Amino acid sequence: MIKMFELASDNCKTCYKCIRHCPVKAIRFESGKAVIDIDKCIACGQCFVVCPKHVRNADNDYANISGRLERGERMAALIDSAYLAMFDEPERFVAGLRKLGFSTIQETAAAAFKVADEQMKYIDEHKNQKYMITASCPSEYLYVGKYYPELVQYLIPVVSPSCALAKHVKRDDPDMYTVYIGQCLSRRHESAFTTETGLDAAISFAEAIRLMKVRFIDYTKLEPEMPDVMAENEKQSYAMPGEMCDILAVKAESLGYSVVTLDGTDKTKEMLDAMKDGILDRTLADMGICHGSCLNGPFMHGNREMTNMFLSLQKLRQHVEERKRVMGIAYLEDEMNWDGIDLSVKFDEKAIVSKKYSEKQIKEVLKKMGKNTRADELDCGACGYDSCRKKAIAVLDGMAQEDMCMPYMKKKAESMTSAIFTAARNSIIMTDLGYKIVRINPAFEKIIKMKSSEVAGHPISEFIAERYFRNAVETKTDTVGKKIFIDRFGYAGLMNVIYMEDEGLVMATIQDRSEAERRRTELEKLRLNTVDVAQNVIDRQMMVAQEIASLLGETTAETKVALNKLKKVVLEEGE
Repeated sequence: MIKMFELASDNCKTCYKCIRHCPVKAIRFESGKAVIDIDKCIACGQCFVVCPKHVRNADNDYANISGRLERGERMAALIDSAYLAMFDEPERFVAGLRKLGFSTIQETAAAAFKVADEQMKYIDEHKNQKYMITASCPSEYLYVGKYYPELVQYLIPVVSPSCALAKHVKRDDPDMYTVYIGQCLSRRHESAFTTETGLDAAISFAEAIRLMKVRFIDYTKLEPEMPDVMAENEKQSYAMPGEMCDILAVKAESLGYSVVTLDGTDKTKEMLDAMKDGILDRTLADMGICHGSCLNGPFMHGNREMTNMFLSLQKLRQHVEERKRVMGIAYLEDEMNWDGIDLSVKFDEKAIVSKKYSEKQIKEVLKKMGKNTRADELDCGACGYDSCRKKAIAVLDGMAQEDMCMPYMKKKAESMTSAIFTAARNSIIMTDLGYKIVRINPAFEKIIKMKSSEVAGHPISEFIAERYFRNAVETKTDTVGKKIFIDRFGYAGLMNVIYMEDEGLVMATIQDRSEAERRRTELEKLRLNTVDVAQNVIDRQMMVAQEIASLLGETTAETKVALNKLKKVVLEEGE
C-alpha cells in the first residue's frame, strides 16, 4: 500500500494510545518510538485521531492542488455529504470553493443511487453466493484483503460513490482534475490509483479552508451557493451510521439475504469472523470501519465541535430537512447520464502472513517481560495488545519491544527505587504536607531504634525541627547542607530537604556526621591538650633557663672574685 501518513516519532511520548486503538496493530515501536507499518495498515486513521501529542504527518495533495489553482487549471471539487454536518452554513463553504477557482462542485452522494443500482445487479447475478459485503469504504476492503483474504470473494466489486462521481466527471471532461474534499483519510488510497478510480487527489475540509485563507477568502462572509450537482435528500444519509440505500436493502431481502449495517472495527471484525466461520445464514453486510461510519471520519476531528458524532448527525439531518423545505426534490442528479462508465473494480488478496512461533519462543519473551507464570500475565492491555501472549508474539514479529509492558516496568522501577531506598547509607525521611512521617529507611531506623511502621504518622518535630520542612514547602526551594544535631539520639548530620510538589511529599536525606563530629571533638581536645603541654614545656624551660641563668650569675661572680685574688697575688709576688 502507498504511504499516506506517518507518525512524527521525534515527538512520540510512548503512551501506546495509538497501538491500543489501531484495529490491526499496524504500529511498530523502534527505540521507543511509534512507526506505522504501511504493509499492515488499513488507512482507517484511528492513530491519527487519538494521538494526544498530534505527532502525525499526513502526505497530502495540498501543495499540488494549490499550484493547479494558481495556474487556473480546470478542477472538480467532489465534496463528501459530511460537509452538511461539518459547517454551520455549508452553502457558504461551497461559495468559498467556487471563489477558489474550482470549475465545478459536486456532492459525492449524487452517485450513491447509481452505485446502489450496480450493487443490486451484482447481487442478482450472484444470488447463489452465501455472503455479500459492500465495499464503498477503502479501509474496509483493505481490511478484508489483508486480514480476511478468504472473504475477498464476497466483496461486491463496485466502486465507491466518490470514485463513481470522479469517473462521471472524467467521462465528460477527461482533462478535468478531480479532487475529493471530505473527512475520510482512506480516500487518499483511492486517489493513488487514478486510472482505476478516476480520483486524482484528496484533501480534508481543513485543508480546503487553508487554501482559502492563504488567498484571503473568508467563506463565512460569502453569499451562500449550491453545488452544481447535488444528491437527493435521502442519498445524503449514506454517510450516517446504520444507513444504506433503501433499494439495495429491499433487493437483498427479496433474494433471501439478511441485511446488516454496522460501523466500527469491533463490529466489523465480529461480522467478518462469523462469515469466515460460516456460522451465519445468507447475509448482506454494509460496513464502515469508522465508529459512526463516514460521518465520523478522521478529518471531522479538525473541527472541535464535530468530535461529537451525535451533534454531527443532528446537524446533517437539520440541513437535509432545510434543503428539502427550500428546494423540494428537483435535483440535478436525475439528469446524470451514466452511459459508457465502468463502475466495476477488482479487489486483490494481499494477505498478511502471520508467522508461527513455538511455545518455547513465546515463553522466553514472556520471561524477559517478567511473566514467569500465568499469574504474572495480567492481560491489562496497557501496551496496546489484548494479552501478554499477543504482545510477546508482536515482540517476535519485531512490532513491539519488551519494555512496553507498563506493569512490569512499574514493578521494576519500584523494585529499583525500593532497593535504593533500603540500601542507602544515608538516612531518608519522607513526610506528607502536614509534616507527618510517611516512611523512613533502615539507615534512620537504626539511628532512632524504631521501625518505619512505628513512626508512620508521627510529627517530624519529634525527631527534627519542623521549620526546615515547612520552609521547603512555603518557599518551594530545597535546603542543602544544613547541619543538624538530634540530642535525643546523640546524632549529628548534614541534611538536604527537598519539596516534591507533584507527589505532595517532603523528603529529607541526612548524611551521618556523628562519627565525624566525635573525631572532630577528639581532635579539638587533642589540640587543646597539645597546646597545654606545649605551654607547660615552655614554662618549665623558662624556669630552667632562669635557674641556669641564676646559677651562672653566682658562679661567674665567684670566679671573678677568685681570679681577682689570684691576679693580686701574682702581681704582689712579682714585686
